[in-house]
Amino acid sequence: SSRGGNDATMTEPLVTPPGSVPARRDDLADFRPKPSACLTIGSALLAVVGAAMCVLALLDPTQQTRFASAWLWGFLFIWSVVVGGLFFLALHYLTHAIWSVVVKRVADMLVSTAWGLPLLFAPTALFIAQPERFHLFPWLEPATCEPGSFRLEYLNAPFFLARAAGCLARWLA
Repeated sequence: SSRGGNDATMTEPLVTPPGSVPARRDDLADFRPKPSACLTIGSALLAVVGAAMCVLALLDPTQQTRFASAWLWGFLFIWSVVVGGLFFLALHYLTHAIWSVVVKRVADMLVSTAWGLPLLFAPTALFIAQPERFHLFPWLEPATCEPGSFRLEYLNAPFFLARAAGCLARWLA
């Protein structure tokens, strides 16, 4: 049968310019990217090795502070990439720029990863909640603040976590 015929495999045309032959949905399947088994297995293997190394670092008391600071740096890096993309999108829409349409999709992609930020912040909240185990912020330890000072009320773990969660929720809203 011809491509323009009414056979059983024919589906609705996607977009058909006047005078042309309608395309079938199965014809477009050839153009979709196909997942690479090697890439999928390699990514899964790297994720498992990374998770195992994180667990080993958390179990070793001499490496806990180093792991906490490395996690904080990684979280702040990802956060800055997301906020940078958000700033670029805001600038694009604010100025009604035409030139940035080409790279706007890249900024969209960067901002689309913002949903994962609360997941990445959860270990940081754990590090803040246990200052005696993870010496990430020295001002969280009560011994560094004199009793009755402003620092003791403002720089404590519950208030810091509430402020950080509020800021994170505000940025993601």
